[in-house]
Amino acid sequence: MYKKVTEADIEEFEANYRGSDSEKNDLIDLYNKVTEADIEEFEANYRGSDSEKNDLIDLYKKCRSVCLDWPVCGPKRKTK
Repeated sequence: MYKKVTEADIEEFEANYRGSDSEKNDLIDLYNKVTEADIEEFEANYRGSDSEKNDLIDLYKKCRSVCLDWPVCGPKRKTK
């Protein structure tokens, strides 16, 4: 009935598909073109919104330990 897809089949498909015109056309069909007006509308709705606030809090929580290790962000260290 159907051929079983192997890892080699997947690798061959990816090697032939990645970067091809078919991939480009599929992506163009999948996504709408983003216009400057789209970006401005998103910005107007996002800035100052609860979504922006929650995104910033989540980002801070994820990156807090990394940021505090940076000399610019972290607590001042005593120098000799």
